[in-house]
Order: sequence, then structure tokens, then C-alpha cells
Amino acid sequence: MGTLHDIGRRVDLPLLGATFLLSVVGLAAVYSAAAGGEIFFKQLLWVGLGWVALMLAVAVPYRATVKISWALYVLALAALALLAAKAVSQGGVAQRWLSLGPFRFQPSEFAKIATVLTLALVLDVFRRLESLPHFILPVAVAAAPAALIAVEPDLGTAAVFVPLLFACLYWARAPVVYLLLLLSPFAAFFVSFKLVAFLIFLGVVVVVALVARARWWERAFVVGANVVAGAATPVLWGLLKEYQRARILSFLSPTADPHGAGYSIIQAKIALGSGRLFGKGFLEGSQVHCQFVPAGHTDFVLSAWGEEWGFAGCLLVVALFAVVVFRSFLIAYRAGDRRGGILAFGLGTLFFTQFVVNAAMAVGLIPVTGLPLPFMSYGGSATISSFIAVGLILNVKLRRERVAEQMRLLGY
Repeated sequence: MGTLHDIGRRVDLPLLGATFLLSVVGLAAVYSAAAGGEIFFKQLLWVGLGWVALMLAVAVPYRATVKISWALYVLALAALALLAAKAVSQGGVAQRWLSLGPFRFQPSEFAKIATVLTLALVLDVFRRLESLPHFILPVAVAAAPAALIAVEPDLGTAAVFVPLLFACLYWARAPVVYLLLLLSPFAAFFVSFKLVAFLIFLGVVVVVALVARARWWERAFVVGANVVAGAATPVLWGLLKEYQRARILSFLSPTADPHGAGYSIIQAKIALGSGRLFGKGFLEGSQVHCQFVPAGHTDFVLSAWGEEWGFAGCLLVVALFAVVVFRSFLIAYRAGDRRGGILAFGLGTLFFTQFVVNAAMAVGLIPVTGLPLPFMSYGGSATISSFIAVGLILNVKLRRERVAEQMRLLGY
């Protein structure tokens, strides 16, 4: 009994259990949406490799992994730079996978984890966050992979680095006023589609900048960045690919092109709604099996699941992701050191962001982004990277007491 209690105390069983159940739910959803066959067996292989990757991520002390995060980060940037160069050389044709012999992988999925690891190192070594210059390095760490991914082009994945950055900065105890000021240019970009909304927002930014405890040039820089972000909106709109503009326009008005750009959103919502309370039953999803819902085993896997298992099945998925996120944040709160806290909180934010974005896309609240649903969407890179993230979070709790004792002896 003592041994079982010790295992339960050091290993986060709720997080591990929720991960296991999500992987089972994901396999069931992929099997149904893809009608079994090769796609299902590939996903089964990815899940198996994912569990191996999780165990490896747990086996190596997380502080040792954080120490070599720069090497992992540089490798990720090199892979992303190669894809970006290929995209530019081929006239903007999407490039998201690299091939290593018979294997293909998506560098952006592993770049997310490498970025969180590197931010945990940077924000632990450079602890001062008292003025804008102190934010240059962490912002650059997140901006570099995001920019390269945007060139692929993959704007949905690139946008994920924004909440990752701010989550890590928040956990590193950056002043909230500075976080709001740094976040404001991103918000200015979206509200600038309406001139009146942008002017009101800019007025709010000016007021916050004036009352903030910041130097005059910091205030001027933030206000100027918001003006530039607002002015850049029409320019960036013109740089978007035709399919990207179509996705945004179809989100604003799906019925304007029901057989074209708005088709995916309309069919995904029909599939979810037709599931009602308890769904049509396993393998009985007509919308998905008749291929009315495109990408039912990838982007819209939640729609495929909801059609067959209904609101109750979707509620189960929400509850399981809630457990993953809550336990990640709790482990961050109880971590033995600053690095472990930032690492667990950043990875928990990654799970939260990807779930919210994918679910919102499935119900038509945001444009189609192509962001996978962790543990459920088909794909090797996304699946394995999700298991690695859970392994790192479990690692933080597993070594919490030992790390806390080491920090105490070092005087932290």
C-alpha cells in the first residue's frame, strides 16, 4: 500500500489517465471517420510511438532537457527555415512536412515544445522583467519560429506562439501592465478592420500607457506599435493567399459560398448538430461516412466524434481536456523550481489553446485554421509531440521534491 501511495503521490495519475482516455477516444474517432484501414493502423502506430516518447520524456530529468533546449530550438529553427525557403522558392506553395528517408514529419509541432523549453531556460536565467528591453529576448525566442511557420504558410500554427509566449511571461511574474501593452499590437491588428473600433482601442492603449509605470519612450513605442499594427492590416490582407482570405470571409458569412469556402464549416456544424444528445452511434455517422465533412479524421475530428456520440460524447472530451489543463497548471503551481513551473504552465497553455481553437473552428466561431486536436486528430507529428508534452509535465511533478531540495540548498 505504501508503494502504491508513493507512486500516486509522485506520478500524476489523473493526468496520465486523461491522456490514456483521450488517446482511446481519438483512435475510435479516427477509425470511424476514416472507415478503418491504413489510416487507422498508422494512427495506432503513432499512438504507440507516442507512449514510448512520453516514457522517454519522463525518464530524462526535465532540468537536463531544459539545459539543452537551445540545441533543440536551433534544430527546430533550421527545419522551419528549410521549409520556409522551399515555400518561397516554389512561389508560396505550402510546405509543412520534411522527409527523412521514408519518414515525414511536421517541424512546427516539435518547434512548439522546443520554444516552451527555451523560454523556461531564458526566463529562469534572465529573471528581470522590469522594462521593455528585458522582454526582447523572450519575445524573439517565440517570434522566430512563428515567423518561419507563417511563411510556410501556416498562420493558424504561427498564432499559437502568442499565447505560449504570454503564458510563460505571466508565470515568470512579468508585470501585468507590460503584458497588456505587449499584447495590444496583436489586438490592434484584429480590431483595425473597423476604423471606429480601432480608434476606440487606440484611445484605451494611450490611457493605459500613460498610467503605466514606464519610461516615456516605452509608452511612445507601444502606442507607435499599435498604430503600425493597425495600418498594416490592409497590407497583410493583400499578402494572404486566396484560400486564406476565403477561409476568413467564409467564417464571416458561411452561406455566401455554401458549396465553396463555406462548405467545410456548414457541414461540420450540421454533423455536430445531428448528433443531438447521445449521437447516432459508433460507425453510424452519415455526414462523415458519406464524406460530406471533409477532413473528418484530422481538422474536424471533433465534428465526426460529436455526430456519433452527441453532446454527451463532446462533454466527455471537454472534461478530459479540462483534466489535462488543470493538472498541468496545478503541477506548475507546485513545481520545485522556476523552470519546472514555466515549463508545465506553458505546455498546459499549449493544450488549452489547441483545444479551444479546434473546438471553436468545429462550431464555426473562428475561421478554419487547420490546427489539430491533441490526441484525437490523425497525424504522427502532432500525436507524438502531444505525448512528449505530457511526459515533460509529468516529469516536473515526478522530480518536484528533489529539485525543491536542491534549490533550497543553493539558496533559491
